[in-house]
Amino acid sequence: MKKLFFSIVLLMMFSSPVMAQEDENPIGELAKRLYENEMLANRFLKNFVLAKSQVFKAKIMKDLDKSLALFDDNIAYISMHLPDDNKVRDDFMKLQEQWNIYRLAIIDLDLKNYKKIVNSTLLLGTECQKMRETLLSEHPKYDDNKKVFKYIDYIVENIKDIDGIVINYVFKNQLHFSEIEKALKIDFSTVKKNLAKLAKYKKIQEKRSIKDMGNSLVMIENVYNNQNDRPKLLYSNTKYFSRKSYLLFYELIGQLQN
Repeated sequence: MKKLFFSIVLLMMFSSPVMAQEDENPIGELAKRLYENEMLANRFLKNFVLAKSQVFKAKIMKDLDKSLALFDDNIAYISMHLPDDNKVRDDFMKLQEQWNIYRLAIIDLDLKNYKKIVNSTLLLGTECQKMRETLLSEHPKYDDNKKVFKYIDYIVENIKDIDGIVINYVFKNQLHFSEIEKALKIDFSTVKKNLAKLAKYKKIQEKRSIKDMGNSLVMIENVYNNQNDRPKLLYSNTKYFSRKSYLLFYELIGQLQN
């Protein structure tokens, strides 16, 4: 794990955006990778807190390594396929800067550094979202896909909220970081509303049922509200919910026009 941290820090010195020709800009692919990185930013923090709470530590740290590598691959791809657009380029530079800050922050995984890591991770996700929104707003041809993007937004929001629930739970019950706990939004009603909206989308209905995700959400809520400390059960239920959500995400991404 330490070798990975130091190797990715070395990558910072060689990370710079490479401009591609306009006819080489895969806007849909760029949007997908930005969505992925937005969700990965939340997964980073979830893995940190679960590892510190000793829940499936070895497995979670392995997942963290893979997530870091995927995020870095996405950043490299984005840098090589940036459209010739000043607004998008400026947003990418801010994202790249925050990624560099984050990679330095996670070298020290001591609990005293958690506040810094939390803030850096949240900012990382925000920069991904900002760049994606700028990218799509600057390319009107994607207006035809607004409906699909709306449903993708529901899925991404749900994944982030579910990860936030796990993070909040562990900070509250095991790591006792009240300041961080209060800063994280916990809203089961939003996830439920998003699931209801997704259930009405016919192209999803044809492939997958949202009902099992709703049942999983009920179990997650019950564990979260339970007075007993049961992080492993919470992890198992949220992992199932997230896996189903990612499948929906990639199915919707596949509907975007190239």
